[in-house]
Amino acid sequence: MIRFYRYFISALCISFFATFAYADCQYLIVNEWSDGFTAKVEISNEGSSDITDWALNWEYTDGTSIVSSWNATLTGLNPYSARPLAWNGRVQAGQSIAFGLQGTKGVAGTDAEIPLIQGDVCSNASSSSSSSSTSSSSSSSTSSSSTSSSNSSSSSSSGSSSSSSSSSSSSSGGICSQMCQWYEDRQYPLCENQSSGWGWENGESCIGYETCSGQPGPGGIIDICGGSSSSSSSSSSSSSSSSSSSSSSGSSSSSSSSSSGGETYEAMSTYFEALGSPYGGCGVPQETLETPHFVALNVFHSPGIYDQWPRPITGDDLQYIGEFNNGLNCGRWVRVTMGEFCRGINDGQKNEPFCRNGEGWVEDHYSGATLDFIVADSCGDDNSWCRDSQYHLDFSKHSLNLFEINGMPVGDLLPDNYNNRNIKWQYIEAPDYSGDISIYMMKGAQAYWPAILITKLRNGIHAVEQLVNDEWVNAERNHDMGQSFILEPVHGGAFVIRVRDVNGALINEGRQYIFDIPESCSNICTEPVLEVEYTTI
Repeated sequence: MIRFYRYFISALCISFFATFAYADCQYLIVNEWSDGFTAKVEISNEGSSDITDWALNWEYTDGTSIVSSWNATLTGLNPYSARPLAWNGRVQAGQSIAFGLQGTKGVAGTDAEIPLIQGDVCSNASSSSSSSSTSSSSSSSTSSSSTSSSNSSSSSSSGSSSSSSSSSSSSSGGICSQMCQWYEDRQYPLCENQSSGWGWENGESCIGYETCSGQPGPGGIIDICGGSSSSSSSSSSSSSSSSSSSSSSGSSSSSSSSSSGGETYEAMSTYFEALGSPYGGCGVPQETLETPHFVALNVFHSPGIYDQWPRPITGDDLQYIGEFNNGLNCGRWVRVTMGEFCRGINDGQKNEPFCRNGEGWVEDHYSGATLDFIVADSCGDDNSWCRDSQYHLDFSKHSLNLFEINGMPVGDLLPDNYNNRNIKWQYIEAPDYSGDISIYMMKGAQAYWPAILITKLRNGIHAVEQLVNDEWVNAERNHDMGQSFILEPVHGGAFVIRVRDVNGALINEGRQYIFDIPESCSNICTEPVLEVEYTTI
């Protein structure tokens, strides 16, 4: 779950028309483990004029260091400074940009530090009494927009921000929102979380700013202004308002789920036949899973870019990392709720919107059906589902007709009632969990290459630590198969390990698991997996 602090600051630019830029700067922890983390810094322009350039700086107090960044130019060695790249220096009114960071914690085993973000567009600059008066007046005139943005922040939706700006403009007559006119087809909201390609936010397709503005022929970025909209713009504004309502509902859902420990995601869905042989992307054979219901997460999040990058993802390529997160989300459980049905074309084509050329998204009696799945595989395909929809889930096909409403399977989502529905989902702990983990030797395991697999996890797995010469050392992850690790060879003794869950906490209060390579392996294990017996202390 993303953790963040928000710093609300206003930078006023007083002119005859009293236009201003108002920046909401956020430092968010996207993911973290025992000794590291990934984060993003987001600048949201909630004023009525564009931010034309920005420069941010921050400093860690606990020894945290940054090892890589993306979508910004980073300088310094604490304090750090960030400047935009060529394409993201301008932050249009009502829009947001973000850049990413990967770092090493100053103190392993603790929460990643969240520093104060400072800069010209989001600094606590003092102001004179007359400026304060103007600020108060301006703040009053935009309070509707600010409140709306705050309410929609958990779902990170530009569509919601756009519609709230349109709503504000109808009463004030001065603020315009922007949308994308896609050729002569129709108008779409601009994506907040990506600059290129097609995305999925607030229950509808959105288009990155660069993709929209770069299209040849008719179309491009258009302004929707209160009191002066054409009939098509009015229709678009109405649609955007509807999107805002949907976003508000999603925000409430997210807020509710956050209190129980999981953020709610909204995305596209697809299905596939079976895991690879002998292992799925997490390193677990299909027959060894704890449940027949499994999903794949996206390896990459690269909207509008359909290249492949080496796995596991490292260095500068981390800007394209997806929810699979190099296997760090393997073995976790998700609870999925079916959403709307697409009456149109929903084929995942590159650089095409989801659900196009038809009646669009509609609710039906399958909407609201739920089922729990385990994360067991990865989706690295070069289609818009696996690249443009950040939280896309790829379901085991046989599970679709087993989604339940009021405890009964729906029975017939396939073949005619699915069409890659949109969904909402959240991470959960393993339902009705009991017992302990299972440990297996993998094919090819031997004394000098002891590769293991761990399943039956309550809340995922982020690390395996091995006791070597009376010290705990991190075991090497087996490529990006998130549940497989390669231990250090042991001569004349047993393997002793302990496991950390997705939050970096030792499972079962630090329980130690002691085992040997089974005698049946002889010199080398030949079966895909062979379960080992262990003792604990």
